[in-house]
Amino acid sequence: MRRPGEYRDPAAGEALPHPWLVLAAAAVLPGVGHLLLRMPQRALTFAFFVLVFGWLSLHLAPPGASPVGRIAGGLFVQSLAMLDAYRWARLRWETRRRQPAAAAQPTP
Repeated sequence: MRRPGEYRDPAAGEALPHPWLVLAAAAVLPGVGHLLLRMPQRALTFAFFVLVFGWLSLHLAPPGASPVGRIAGGLFVQSLAMLDAYRWARLRWETRRRQPAAAAQPTP
């Protein structure tokens, strides 16, 4: 039995978002790329850690740090989330693309 939040292979007829769309969505907001891939638990986890590490680096950065340096922890986790979402999207996209046409057609 599948647990909530666990990876679920998309069904044969299910539409998949293009990997570039997932990457663009993940770049805009943390976790949105994973939400497009229907991985809500992973999306919330990444969003939580972006906020936590952004807050930590904001409060631990020296006073003369640049604005980007002040939120560097959150930006680092955001970049990891973007790469992870793109990797999952690309994996699903290529798996679907390489399936034979006969296997993708459901039989009545």
